[in-house]
Formats: sequence, C-alpha cells, structure tokens
Amino acid sequence: MASSNELPTRVLETAAAVTQWLNASHVEGAIIGGVAVSLQAEPRFTADVDVVVWLGDLACDDFLAAGDEYGITPRIADAIDFARESRVLLLRHEPTDTPLDVSLGGLPFEFEAITRAGLHQLGQVNIRLAGPEDLMVMKSVAGRARDHADIESLLIAFPNADLDRVRHWTREFAGCDLSEATTRGSFELVFFGFCRELKWSWRKRRPLRS
Repeated sequence: MASSNELPTRVLETAAAVTQWLNASHVEGAIIGGVAVSLQAEPRFTADVDVVVWLGDLACDDFLAAGDEYGITPRIADAIDFARESRVLLLRHEPTDTPLDVSLGGLPFEFEAITRAGLHQLGQVNIRLAGPEDLMVMKSVAGRARDHADIESLLIAFPNADLDRVRHWTREFAGCDLSEATTRGSFELVFFGFCRELKWSWRKRRPLRS
C-alpha cells in the first residue's frame, strides 16, 4: 500500500473533510478515483477527490447543506439541478480549493462497492477506500489512458484480486464475456481490449430525492 505522504496535502485534507462530512450525515460512502488508486497501488498525481455515496432516504439538498460545516460547497451555481441530471455533485473543498466530485450511487454495483470499501488511516481520520476490484471496474468505464494505467497498477499491486468479480460486473455493464481469459496475462489483454467499449447505464439509477 502506498504512503499518503506521496499525495498533495490539500488532497489528503479534502479526503479527511469528506469523511467527516459523511460520518456526521450518517451517509455511507467510499473514496474512489486517483486518490483510492494512489493509496493502494502506484502513487500518481491527482488534483481532485472523487467519492461515491449512498444517500438512502436523505434528500440531496439536505446532504449538500450539511457539507458547509466542513468547508464543502458547490463549485457551480446549479449544483443540485446538475446532480438530478447526472447524479454527480460538483463541489469544492473551500479551505484548500480542491475540486470534489460526489457520485450519488443508485446501482447495485455502487452499493456493493461502498459496503466492500476498506478503511485507511489518514492522520486522525479513518477514510474508506473502494476495493481494487471495484476500482478496476470503475476505471474501465472511464476508459481513458490514465485509467488503463491505474488498472495495470492495481493488477500488479493485488496479484490475488478477485477477477471473477471484475468479470461479472464488466459483463453486466458492457455485455462482455471474460470467461475465456483464464490466466492473468490473457485477462489483461482481453480487459484492456474492451475497456473503451464500456458504457455506464445511468438510466438504471434511482431518482434523486429533493
């Protein structure tokens, strides 16, 4: 596992503030994206923090309002309206001016990823990081070059990763069958080959409460 010393201080402070916000709001969530990869595999530069949360019956407006106490505010004027369309809150940690993207989970995969998240000590705060398998799936959906690099570093850092789980969810999202990729080498070849074809089905997500 990588050291938190290799990430910018402002990013770490934002991750800690998000965790305190979620705990105070009694909202389950997990840090994803570059921060989660860097703290568990190969460290790399990242300028923002990404989180997935499960609001349950909590209204999005109330959740957002609670973030103000922790220096977390919208970075666009119509953040709630944008979230209703995209299920992503575009926020900022004001004390460090760090961008923060909060995905509002509504898919079974997202719920599982949150419940499977592990604890990582960050100073006096224990933050929750999405597991390597779930990060691989999320990164394959994004499909950028750096996402492919993140997947590779996760595969190296976690040689015993549950590839059956990755196969299952990538098949669910893209209709791709990895059952013939039985070895790690063949899995990587097939996995990287179809990453760019994956699409996220936002329409299956639950409507937001307002």
